[in-house]
Amino acid sequence: MSDDGIWQNEATAALREVSVLLLNPSNGNPVTGKSEASVTIKTAKPGANFVGSSATLTEVTGGAVGGMYRLRFTSGEVDTVGELLFEITDASIATIRDSARIKTPLRAVDIASAAITAAKFAADAIDANALKTDAVDEIKAAVAAAVWAAARSSNRTSGSMGEILQAMAAKALINAIVESITYGTNGLPTVATIRGFDNGTDLDAATPGGSGQGEIFKFSETAVDLTDQGKFSSMRHKRTL
Repeated sequence: MSDDGIWQNEATAALREVSVLLLNPSNGNPVTGKSEASVTIKTAKPGANFVGSSATLTEVTGGAVGGMYRLRFTSGEVDTVGELLFEITDASIATIRDSARIKTPLRAVDIASAAITAAKFAADAIDANALKTDAVDEIKAAVAAAVWAAARSSNRTSGSMGEILQAMAAKALINAIVESITYGTNGLPTVATIRGFDNGTDLDAATPGGSGQGEIFKFSETAVDLTDQGKFSSMRHKRTL
């Protein structure tokens, strides 16, 4: 029997199997037609004695000679790391006594911290094919939730693109009030204040010339008009809040 070991607590039934060859005790010929119902199977966990087993014995057919079987242990028989002994007896077969190695699954403790570094991977080794199929969709959904679907207030960090976009919206007079207007000699507005609000409700509640009424942005507008020409020589737009 060749046994590379069985993972502890293996959930997949087919991976809890070992192969055995059943032979006639008198002439050594392969014995066919056996199952767990026609033989006695016992197992002994590490540190324990043999007890009756509910393992199954399934014949592998289609070979040239026969006599090959798969012995499949129960999940309860592979829950202890170490050597699992097994025994198959019957008057019609030569007694089988062997063992299967129950090995520990990889654990975080088995891999030292920082053991896996970028140098361990070839360039571009982790590409789209190596990622979960919907990984990109999950990333896009997370970005949408954190940015586009997030509250405006959470995207108003000083100097961030979110703040700039909202300031531009206020400057474009979206939920904004233009107030404290001063006119020059040509009747052109040369001084004004623009206050921007997060929403229309806050805007409606604000009073012209007020302060601390929920405004999130504030701009000072100044211009210099050309005397008697009805034109501006310069204009300044300055954010003050």
